[in-house]
Amino acid sequence: MLKKLTIAIAVTLSSTSAFSASFTLSPHSQETHRTCTIDVSAQNLVDVRGIDLEITFDKSVVSCSSVQFVKNTLPGFAEFYRKIDNKAGSFEVVLLKQASGGYSGHAKSFLVLTFEEVSSGAAHIRIKESHRSSSPLLIDHAGSSIEATVDTALVNAGPMPALTVARLHQNYPNPFNPLTTIVFDVSSRSPVHLKIFDVNGRLVRVLIDGTEYGIGRWEQKWDGKNDEGALAQSGVYLCVYEACGRRTSTKLVILR
Repeated sequence: MLKKLTIAIAVTLSSTSAFSASFTLSPHSQETHRTCTIDVSAQNLVDVRGIDLEITFDKSVVSCSSVQFVKNTLPGFAEFYRKIDNKAGSFEVVLLKQASGGYSGHAKSFLVLTFEEVSSGAAHIRIKESHRSSSPLLIDHAGSSIEATVDTALVNAGPMPALTVARLHQNYPNPFNPLTTIVFDVSSRSPVHLKIFDVNGRLVRVLIDGTEYGIGRWEQKWDGKNDEGALAQSGVYLCVYEACGRRTSTKLVILR
């Protein structure tokens, strides 16, 4: 990982900066029966040019389904590298500042993490501590490692509730780009229809067209494309779900 950063910013690590930053997870504790989100924020950043964030989680309880970088919270930064490894229970994101100079200030909810329940239990979500001799958490404009404190969050995953009604859940992440996950419940064996419409009622994409599903909670990905394979424009869309004699919908937002 250090090689990737060194090539990207064309500097060599030197002495550690005297400044101290901190990373926090929010909320610190929550309960879930399916999915949950955790925000990552940073405080007291001084002259930061690169962020190499590694987070671990209890893979037997949760899996990471998405990591969304909120660009306007870290002006000038772009995502350089991302790897989600649910088998290992970890993921890594590298953010680099594109313009010259470093960034100073705070970054509230610059990453939004979405986790899915795998089994009931307690899962700890941990930001990996900085290691100056290997892969630093923060790098300043001169290539020096910056000290930073890290945080841990707790997710309590409970038993899944009984499915008594066909239901469409809010997609995640939302807003999204380029991929989102749509979750729906089927309360009795039934054909399922899942379609995406624009705000003017025009059909954009048929995701499921009458396929029969059994009782359970199911997922369907949407890549933000229409039925012709072209990218749908930024905006609000309507996801319509029909199953078990019931019809319901929810709003999705694409943010390119």
